Amino acid sequence: MPAGTIALTNNSTAVTGTGTSFTAELKANDFIVTVVGGVTYTLGVQSVNSATGVTLTTAYNGPTTSGLAWTAVPNAALVGITAQVAADVAKAIRGLNLDKANWQQVYSASGNITVTLPDGSQYSGPSWNSVVSSVSGKMDKSQNLNDLTDKATSRTNLGLGNSAVFTAQASVTDVTAGRLMRTGAFGMGIPLYTGAISYNAMLALSPGLYQVSGGNFNNASGNYGGMITFGDSSNGAQIFVQNDGAQFGYRGLSNKTVYLVRSTQNTTVDGSGFIKQASPIARLTNDASMMGDDFCDGFTLSGSAAVNEEAEGVKARRSGLGSYIVTGCLGLAAEGWQIEVPKDINGNRLCFLKSEMTEAGNLSIKVYKPKLDLETGGIIAGDSIDIPEGRWIDLRLSMPDDSAYNTRIQLSEANPAPAE
Repeated sequence: MPAGTIALTNNSTAVTGTGTSFTAELKANDFIVTVVGGVTYTLGVQSVNSATGVTLTTAYNGPTTSGLAWTAVPNAALVGITAQVAADVAKAIRGLNLDKANWQQVYSASGNITVTLPDGSQYSGPSWNSVVSSVSGKMDKSQNLNDLTDKATSRTNLGLGNSAVFTAQASVTDVTAGRLMRTGAFGMGIPLYTGAISYNAMLALSPGLYQVSGGNFNNASGNYGGMITFGDSSNGAQIFVQNDGAQFGYRGLSNKTVYLVRSTQNTTVDGSGFIKQASPIARLTNDASMMGDDFCDGFTLSGSAAVNEEAEGVKARRSGLGSYIVTGCLGLAAEGWQIEVPKDINGNRLCFLKSEMTEAGNLSIKVYKPKLDLETGGIIAGDSIDIPEGRWIDLRLSMPDDSAYNTRIQLSEANPAPAE
């Protein structure tokens, strides 16, 4: 800010300074800028008369005021500002002219156009006329392909065969020319019939393949989740499955004899490689992680044992040499076989077992080396041993009503799945 203050008189070209140095800070054609009553005045200097006196090029037209702060603006600075303003105005006008030229092409030109961007670069693309022309005659999605002029050619281009234009027959006896076979007609497909359906009614539908839910099927009576029939009543068979998947089987349609099929669902392979009827099974071993695929097929490792689905929740641990504790069950099964130990190729047992329920309600299994009793000729317990390496002991168990498997069965019976 220059030194001192100035005084201005209305309609006078004289500027009087107080404490100013006009001769050092101004020269002819420079400008004095000051604010009077909130209004900025830019005053051109005609001559510098002294350190405190200046003559303006035009008389000051504001109110007479003194003690004003002021700013000196060199002539060159103001000229530069004016030149910049002129350049900006020229640039804006050029931009407007470019916009008009660009929009003229966008609105009226055909095909691709090239427009000039504000930075001088150019861009090429389709005009609006070109866009309108390119979509003219295209399909309307609201018509759902109804506006196709040549539907036959369109089906061919889509890779659809001539069956796309055939109507499905109303029944297996419908022989109208050009009809498409219904699922299940003439032995094709698997129509699903829900609810009970008699054996004779099922065969009357037509020869072929059928899936049926529920009902009694002559000798194969019971609550079955499904049955598939092949062929007809003279030459055919049925495959059926119980709702809980516990068993499935088949029968010939001519003699109605039912044959149950054994699987990993209802059988197990014991430690000697023999197939046995299964229910809740725990396979006890010294080290379950060392057993092969046969040991684990359909079974889940649980400590020193592996359990099948019906024995889910049962766990076993080795508590000492030849001593194992099994938890999560009610003990050994009350009926049928209970324990199966591994044997050698001559059928001799490789170990001798003792079992009992502990006070804590767990099943205790103790393993001993077989020993011949010379007095009776029988086999008794010898020294304690672990279960032979790579072999296991099968335990057929009794499970509580609230076991995981029993709970699932109870829920499925109380809430059967809806027929599809």
